[in-house]
Amino acid sequence: MSSLVVRRHLFESLGGFPLGEPMGEDQDFLFRAAFAHPIAYDPKVLAFYHLDSDNRACVRHVPKTECPFSQRLGTLALRDSVPEWQKRDIESCRAAHVMHLARRNLQVGDIAAAQILLRHPVCAAKPVSRAALRLKTGVMWLVRCAKLVVVNQSRLQNLTHE
Repeated sequence: MSSLVVRRHLFESLGGFPLGEPMGEDQDFLFRAAFAHPIAYDPKVLAFYHLDSDNRACVRHVPKTECPFSQRLGTLALRDSVPEWQKRDIESCRAAHVMHLARRNLQVGDIAAAQILLRHPVCAAKPVSRAALRLKTGVMWLVRCAKLVVVNQSRLQNLTHE
């Protein structure tokens, strides 16, 4: 999503990227552009996004709450001028975003943050994905607890043999 080409005057007329946000600036801009103008999409791969970079925002900073661009989309969906079909699409997009954050938090071992994210009301728009992620958080908790039990049993055995 980070590879996009837009004329400078359009970029500036839409306000550019929001300042002071750790990630999601490109998504914010693209959503604003999509609501204001038609967008052309070409599925050809014309650029490569390197995931192995150490300085990527999503590696350095894993948000524990919904990002501002997604919150702004939610505010937009409350407007009467937005058609119902578009409101559903917005909620689906927000749900995908929040569940992506839950997945990222699971990848870095923050199960509690993932569980909180999965309780976000917008996740109801994707019930199957939410159920799968909730199951994964439960399994990860069980694995973590099992490791603690094994460690504690080992310590207890060491104490009794002394």
